Amino acid sequence: MVKVDAKLLDKFLRSYRITKGKGFRLRDHDPGDTRGFKSEQKREARTLLARGIEWLAEEQEKLYAQDRWGVLLVFQAMDAAGKDSTIKHVMSGVNPQGVHVTSFKAPSSEELDHDFMWRCVKALPERGCIGIFNRSYYEDTIRPTAAAHAPWYVVPADNKWFTQLVVAAAIVQGIEQLALRFPTVDTAVKKEFDECRKWLLAEKD
Repeated sequence: MVKVDAKLLDKFLRSYRITKGKGFRLRDHDPGDTRGFKSEQKREARTLLARGIEWLAEEQEKLYAQDRWGVLLVFQAMDAAGKDSTIKHVMSGVNPQGVHVTSFKAPSSEELDHDFMWRCVKALPERGCIGIFNRSYYEDTIRPTAAAHAPWYVVPADNKWFTQLVVAAAIVQGIEQLALRFPTVDTAVKKEFDECRKWLLAEKD
């Protein structure tokens, strides 16, 4: 089981987390920032990313089994900013059956006949699943919507290896706060399961 150092994770993400939209300016954030990682440390960064992906795969199993929460990841960026490749790499270890990606482009005639939230609401993930919005209704994203309970993460995008690391870290931190766990089974139910298992094995023989 991969362990998460919550304090170290928070320290790493602090400068990218936006909890107050007032006064936010995108140009104040350096797209080439690598948080002190040098280009020669790419291997170390990839190792950290691999650990994050492994952890996410473990947590996805708990998310599905617990069936209490749905997780929504919203990626907002300019075209050619690397959203697709980031999603592909960061989510490479999870079960694709439990992940649904929705790409929002120009609205269709059907979508225009509904309110602007309709196409997003119908794509929300069900409990136990992870939903990904590739673009969203937050086109003029951060200043009016960032809040302590719903922060945005401004991710430097000039170095893809670092972009993926920050995105993975943000996802890990968000899911870690859910305190996911496998459901517990009481003794009576466990005994019933054991009996069913014995019966099925006997039938197989």
